[in-house]
Amino acid sequence: MAEEQPSLRSKKSKRSLRSLKSLHSSKQGVMNTFLRTNRSPTPKIPPHLQIQPPSTLGLFPNATAGAFIPSPSPHRIAVELSNFPPNFVKADIVHLFKDFHILEEFALPKTTRFAYPFRATIYLGCPEQARRAVMMLDGTVCGGRKISVTLKESEVRKRAQEIDHLADGLKFAIINTARTYFPHLRPAILEVREFAKDNENYAFLQARHPVTLTESTLEEHIMHSQNMAAWVFVAGGMAELDMEKNKETYDVRLEALKDLALELEKQGVMRSAWTKWDGRLVLDQSVQPVEQKEEVVRAPTPFERVFGIGKVKSQPSRGPSRAA
Repeated sequence: MAEEQPSLRSKKSKRSLRSLKSLHSSKQGVMNTFLRTNRSPTPKIPPHLQIQPPSTLGLFPNATAGAFIPSPSPHRIAVELSNFPPNFVKADIVHLFKDFHILEEFALPKTTRFAYPFRATIYLGCPEQARRAVMMLDGTVCGGRKISVTLKESEVRKRAQEIDHLADGLKFAIINTARTYFPHLRPAILEVREFAKDNENYAFLQARHPVTLTESTLEEHIMHSQNMAAWVFVAGGMAELDMEKNKETYDVRLEALKDLALELEKQGVMRSAWTKWDGRLVLDQSVQPVEQKEEVVRAPTPFERVFGIGKVKSQPSRGPSRAA
């Protein structure tokens, strides 16, 4: 009997543990069921309000998106879009350049000028994209117009080279005109120099004598060693910048050189007329010049002709002359 009592106690304890576990599991199940039935349903967030986690790819948008972002690349290339319809907006241009990487914001013309086509400058990321944009988009018809896409920086560089070439030709013509109309400047050194201040451009023709070992003074040699010279003013021209004129056909630098050329030629013609005028030799033009009396020359006598005597000058006589 003493041995059977411990075995009965162990069996009873095991049964009590099983009952407690089953009771706990049943309570947990009832609680979960209660929570599921009484919990409010989770509202669904609309797709356009859902917050997406940040992505590292978002920092580098696709080039086809046409996004305006600052680029650290210093090799930006300007492309000029022109002749597009007046009802074009930025979204239309972004769509037109959707296959290219636009670097920064661009501006459309605010005022309508029907004499010139609409223009906008688009900055692309690299020269390859700019050349490809010109090849693909130049001549595209939009809104009934054939738009033009060109490389702006190359056009500006080409225009600057053309202006330099024309300016050199004008300078050469100005110096030749000075040597033609002003003979005293032929042995001198002539040079055309330009000066710009604010919106005004000046062009000066100046002259100096060459520095030689025998004819130049010591002061001229000292000035020459200090990169200085005694220039003499000959003529000048000036032009003021006009923003309303077309930049493709107008350049203020060329206008100043043209003004100098016209002024020099006009003064040269005036100098040529002045050198043929008697007034340049008269001390006081208000004093009337003294008229010289004409001398009467009579015919030589036979005696004078025989002995080879020249013409005889005599004063006019009052009475009739008698033959010898």
